[in-house]
Amino acid sequence: MRVLIPLAALTLWLLYLLTALVFRLAFGSRDHRYFANQPIQPPTWVDRGDITDLDLRPTEGANMMTAVLLNWSRLDSLKDIVEHLCPHIMFKEIMIWNNKVDVHIEEKVNGAHSL
Repeated sequence: MRVLIPLAALTLWLLYLLTALVFRLAFGSRDHRYFANQPIQPPTWVDRGDITDLDLRPTEGANMMTAVLLNWSRLDSLKDIVEHLCPHIMFKEIMIWNNKVDVHIEEKVNGAHSL
């Protein structure tokens, strides 16, 4: 019995190594050989000028977009995001996917249901 347990552990470990090797050979990246000898290039920065005075809101497509938001634990941040999205005329609706089933989100804003 003292030999059987270490032998079983060694067999499982070897099976794991063999499975990992076969998986790596079958699904591993084939491009690593090409990129291994290439020097790493630093990122190139493009100066786009001063954009602080630009109005980046769309001028066409009013009431044609839907914003989809995901929530799980940061309800205060979600409320801030909805408050920032509501004034924009481009959004027809804001949908919220709540992944935390024990929290019920409902609040009326301007007659419509929201957070």
